[in-house]
Amino acid sequence: MKRRYAQGNDELRHIWDVERIWKLAEELEEIEIDIAEIVGLDSVTWFHEGGDSPTVRSVAAHAKRIMQADTGYQPILTEDFRVFDGMHRIARHLLDGKKKILVKKFVKNPEPDIIEGTSLKKTLHKDFACAGPSASKLRETYSDPMPATVSKMSRVTLLEFDPETPAFIEPSEVLKKLPDMPQHCVICFFNDVIESMEKQGRLQLITRLKSEIGYNPIYLIKNIEKPVALLHPGVGAPLAVGFLEEAIALGADRFIACGGAGSLKSTHQVGKLIVPTRAIRDEGASFHYLAPEEDAVPTENAFNAIIETMKERGVDYECTLTWTTDGIYRETRRKIEERRNMGCGAVEMEAAALFAVASFRKVELAQILYAGDDLSGEFWDSRNWHSKTEVREKLLDLAIAACVRL
Repeated sequence: MKRRYAQGNDELRHIWDVERIWKLAEELEEIEIDIAEIVGLDSVTWFHEGGDSPTVRSVAAHAKRIMQADTGYQPILTEDFRVFDGMHRIARHLLDGKKKILVKKFVKNPEPDIIEGTSLKKTLHKDFACAGPSASKLRETYSDPMPATVSKMSRVTLLEFDPETPAFIEPSEVLKKLPDMPQHCVICFFNDVIESMEKQGRLQLITRLKSEIGYNPIYLIKNIEKPVALLHPGVGAPLAVGFLEEAIALGADRFIACGGAGSLKSTHQVGKLIVPTRAIRDEGASFHYLAPEEDAVPTENAFNAIIETMKERGVDYECTLTWTTDGIYRETRRKIEERRNMGCGAVEMEAAALFAVASFRKVELAQILYAGDDLSGEFWDSRNWHSKTEVREKLLDLAIAACVRL
């Protein structure tokens, strides 16, 4: 039986052939890390419901494997410090009291061998299954979980990505480029800060976008070293994506977004700055811009512009995964724990979709968040995060400075 490593849940799981991971890891350099950085040391790993139970016999079997583990072989870690292979060796290092260990770590995870979910299964590497398709000819099989006479449940059409362009309604056909629209644009979710800047005379109106909630202005920020537009994208992925698409059609192609997020870590104080390295796609909009197996990530240049700005100004920040969800009232305790175990430090509603649009439209985009309400404890704590005006003003200032770098 082939050894597998899986990430995700029943709705969408990425699965890797561990033997292929071994081969790919041969090219990786050994690096030394703090053993505490490894994700999963405090999670149930070898036992699970429906599988092995922690009986005396099974615990003894794992104890034997730990004691016999060859620590001369380095554990292999994912991009977010999870363990592709080598948890028994890591356990042996823990028993030996090691604080730092050598590992091999992927900067970006290799393509999974299989992507599967409730109604989707893709085999991406023919070597993974005896009769699988080639990577160049993906086979998708969709089926109803139960016969129509038993259930009216249909296939998950959200996973049917169609990259065709132009779309039936193309932004560039609805809106024409504006000669005075800057290439650089800051997407800011803080309406209070934008209103304050307008009252201070720091903004000049460029144009107004329109939706059923009314007009949404795009401003030019005055008195900075190069032209930068300022846009509030609304709240939620679909609206934010619509306004981003229209800003691109008007002529912008270099974006830095700034906003707030719920914190999934008890160590995050209100105002802690967070730079997402990847967004877990638990919303809908991103699936219209990226195939289900693709990661929603910031673009490299925009991400680097944020990091360089932070370092230059001596600002404390944390790079982490973020969880993008449409359902703020369906953030259950189980889901919160699962996302935390996946490595997420924040939860918000737009990052995955914004990253997906940037990838699809080939524009630059990254995001800075600040830790707002707290979801790390037994009960939700708002921490009055909307009232942190000083934090929000400073974050917008950082976003503008990072955008100017692009």
